[in-house]
Amino acid sequence: MVREMVREMVCEMVRKMVREMVCEMVCKMVREMVCEMVREMVCEMMVREMVCEMVREMVCEMVREMVREMVREMVCEMVCEMVREMVREMVREMVREMVREMVREMVCEMVCEMVREMVREMVREMVREMVREMVREMVCEMVYGA
Repeated sequence: MVREMVREMVCEMVRKMVREMVCEMVCKMVREMVCEMVREMVCEMMVREMVCEMVREMVCEMVREMVREMVREMVCEMVCEMVREMVREMVREMVREMVREMVREMVCEMVCEMVREMVREMVREMVREMVREMVREMVCEMVYGA
């Protein structure tokens, strides 16, 4: 009977120890699993955040580069247009000046030609008049002088 009681007590102690050991092992395993899961989640979140940041930076840099290129092209186009306009204006002015000069020369030439013609005509007229006068005098001299 004492043996039975001792056996019972020993069994109870062993059960209790085993229960405590199992409980402790299970708690330790659960703690480790939870820690590992948390570590993985944190790591995953950090990696996700890093990837998001990298993607954000890449997109930002691409947008900056696109904007730079667009601005470069716009400025280039504006400068080209300004230069075209300046060249157009310069060519117009040069052509105007050339035309003025040509017209001046043509008018000068025409006026010179007109003046030459008028002078020729006047000289002819004067010579005719002089010849008439001389002929008149000669005729008068021949008629009255003889």
